[in-house]
Amino acid sequence: MSETKIFSKISPFVLLFDYIYLCKSQMVQDKMFLKDVAVIRTGVVLARKRANSDEIEQMEDLEGEAPEYLALNLKSVSDSGEIDPSKVEYLCTKEPLSDVFLTHEDDILIRLSAPYTTMLITGEHTNLLVPSHFAIIRVIPEEADAAFVFHFLQDKSTKQQILQNANGSSFLGTINSGFFATIQIPDVPLEKQKIIGNMVRQAKLEQFLLKHLAERKLQLRQLTIEAAYKKFKK
Repeated sequence: MSETKIFSKISPFVLLFDYIYLCKSQMVQDKMFLKDVAVIRTGVVLARKRANSDEIEQMEDLEGEAPEYLALNLKSVSDSGEIDPSKVEYLCTKEPLSDVFLTHEDDILIRLSAPYTTMLITGEHTNLLVPSHFAIIRVIPEEADAAFVFHFLQDKSTKQQILQNANGSSFLGTINSGFFATIQIPDVPLEKQKIIGNMVRQAKLEQFLLKHLAERKLQLRQLTIEAAYKKFKK
């Protein structure tokens, strides 16, 4: 979707706020457990799967090549939930790993330590190996909308539940991925979930575009200042 189309309409942030308020205040009395609409697991422990140089050489001799993956890590995910491809880790493993540990579009990942970042995986970030620092929540599309679930997992009340159930201090505490099975979200009909989910996706896209527009403006401003400074020095 182009920037023009997005900004020519009412901000999806406004629409989303209004709709979620309606959802919380009027539409939803019933709740559903996350475990009933999603498959929840912890990422793979990379230290157990990583192949050393001798193992890689042996596999190359026997099989032609060792299994290769691009893996997420704590540094590759910002506190706001954005993935930095330049910080994704390349590694070889002792054996091929199950597809369940690779990111799929619409997966929800939650960091299991502070600040408990929540992210919704988009098409350009699929097939990344998820380490045990994150919970993988794979929503069943026939049961729920992933963006709808993502929104409520970001809710302040959910964050508060995480803090209350974390092991250790609020700054260093970790949460078990099994905890998320007990999280309750509004039991909204799927067609209405999709309406909210589309608003969530559009709001995320607008947020992304605004952030990068601000970054480009800052770069342009700095270049303008530098050019003016050089001109005045003459």
